[in-house]
Amino acid sequence: MGQNRQQTYEQLASANNYPSAPSAPGSTSSSLVQSHNGSPATTEHVQALLNRVQTLEKKLLDASRNESNGESSNAPQAQPNPPTASPKVCKRHNGKKKSNYEKMKFRGQNHWMKYIKQFDFMGRLKGATGEEEKAEMHAIVRKCKRLANAAQLRYLAPQSVPLDFRDHVPPRETSDILIQGYFRTFESVFRIIHIPSFMNEYTDFWANPKAARDLYVIKLLLVMAIGTCFHQETSNSDPSLASLRAGATQWIHTVEAWINTPYQKPKATLANLEIRCLLLVAKQVTVIDGDSVWVSAGSLLRTAMQMGLHRDPSQLFQMSTLHAEHRRRLWATVVELLLQSSMDSGGPLLLSTDDFDCEPPSNVDDSQIDEQSSAPVLPKPDTTFTESSIQIALAKTFPVRIAIARLINGFRSSESYSETLRLAGDLTAACQQHFTAIHFWQSSSSSTTTPAEPSPFQSKLLAIFTKRFLLSLHLPYAMKAKTDQTYYFSRQATLETSLTLLAPVIPDPQGHDDYKALQLRGGGLFRNIPIHATVAVAFELTTRLSAPASPFPSAAEDATRTEAHGAIQGFIDMCGARLETEERSVKAYVFGRCLLAQIICMEDGTSIDQEIPRTLKESTEFCVEALERRAGGSEGTSMGDMVDESPLGGFDWDASVSFTLSDAL
Repeated sequence: MGQNRQQTYEQLASANNYPSAPSAPGSTSSSLVQSHNGSPATTEHVQALLNRVQTLEKKLLDASRNESNGESSNAPQAQPNPPTASPKVCKRHNGKKKSNYEKMKFRGQNHWMKYIKQFDFMGRLKGATGEEEKAEMHAIVRKCKRLANAAQLRYLAPQSVPLDFRDHVPPRETSDILIQGYFRTFESVFRIIHIPSFMNEYTDFWANPKAARDLYVIKLLLVMAIGTCFHQETSNSDPSLASLRAGATQWIHTVEAWINTPYQKPKATLANLEIRCLLLVAKQVTVIDGDSVWVSAGSLLRTAMQMGLHRDPSQLFQMSTLHAEHRRRLWATVVELLLQSSMDSGGPLLLSTDDFDCEPPSNVDDSQIDEQSSAPVLPKPDTTFTESSIQIALAKTFPVRIAIARLINGFRSSESYSETLRLAGDLTAACQQHFTAIHFWQSSSSSTTTPAEPSPFQSKLLAIFTKRFLLSLHLPYAMKAKTDQTYYFSRQATLETSLTLLAPVIPDPQGHDDYKALQLRGGGLFRNIPIHATVAVAFELTTRLSAPASPFPSAAEDATRTEAHGAIQGFIDMCGARLETEERSVKAYVFGRCLLAQIICMEDGTSIDQEIPRTLKESTEFCVEALERRAGGSEGTSMGDMVDESPLGGFDWDASVSFTLSDAL
């Protein structure tokens, strides 16, 4: 072993081209000593010797390792040199979705567009549409865009902001009607203002409008803007509903301009938080909902937390009973708005139950608390319906609904069917308690002289605000149940929940059909929930129709199919009615028509290859006619009249990300 090393050493030394030292052969160390002691060796010779020794030692070590073939050795092991870090390179990433770089909109896991390519007609549209049909669809889509813009600009375009907010307030008689419309509907679900205090200032306002605070007038405008959604127009209504809705849009633009004015930045006060909550609701009951609700709700949450609303008043400074209850109500409103916007957008909730300890509001009416009251108020029992009962019922489900939203919209969440069933079971139990409580309140009201029961509008909003979470939980597994019967329970739960969400609501005893008015004119979640439920019902119908026919058909099966068929038709009718009023997007109506066409073809046993293109053409022509009537014959100017070369002629119904013309329609 030593002899081999010596031979290797000599071979390596003779093979080197380094210059030899001028001294006689001897040890390297002696040469270095001589050099250090002033020998004639130059500095270059010394450096050459050092380099030679280091190189030979390295080569000798490598040679000995190769010779040992992995055997252990007492020689010290040289540490390998770390790999040189290569600089990051900017490169093109080939994603799964097509996109327009200038117009990006991320669709989360819970968005309804994630599920639409499960239907056969989507593939037929993308693969079977000829060039002539494509060109025709491009022209129709562009015309729809122009007409929608013209109808929008006809009476909803924002105008210059007047110098005085009071100039926007309509006459007293009209204002009274609009305020009652708000109190009758959303204030009973989103507790934002203290009604007696608001009405006292309302009386003072009409006594002396110039003396009213700007903050109050702004709240008044937003309350009336929401109330226009529920205004019932008659043949001799003055002003007309159209002019009131146009006014509502103007009021909203005015408030937004005030909020964004750098000279008068709103302070962190409860009054300003009320305004922000009202503004978020107002934008969702008009055509100004846009796609920014989730963003605005996140800002609203942080404003509320900055003011300490996430902490229960009992943990803070001493305050009046009204102040404490008002803080609890506003916090519950903020969390509810955040939850609903997260489910709409598919964006992460960015809130957990560890982030707040604020208790639900007390079960009291507004008349029980006032600004002068400092003594504790004894809440009414849960069996007694109050102006806060609906909000309390919603707030008690915050823990389970927050967990569901985080599970569904968290992109790192792992799929666990057992966890899904656990959360669904908890929320189902809560919904059953709501159902029982509503029936108890109704029966108690009928036996007393002072009726106190939830209106049909309140009951419906309580149902859709909670049961939409069940739909989002079960629908992904209902899709899987088509090939895996393990998830059959989710399939049944999805159908039942969807039919409940799509069920119509009877008017209240006074004849107010408020929920239908909200369906006609509302945006945001009030437009998205019916679409989501319709997709689920249609999927169940197509799944049943594609399965082998049962040799023993049942009456229950026929009844379920008829109910599901009617729910889809009702959705289409509602979308058509929306196009006649304020809707700008034709996508929901066209999609519903194509869904129903596929179902009818499957029921009749006919091919969809020709039926779907024909339905697509008919439905878009209907949209053009409806928009033309609203635009008054003017096509206006298309905003971004770009050419979309997709086979669907501008209807981008991609599953998770939508970046094209569909966002503008």
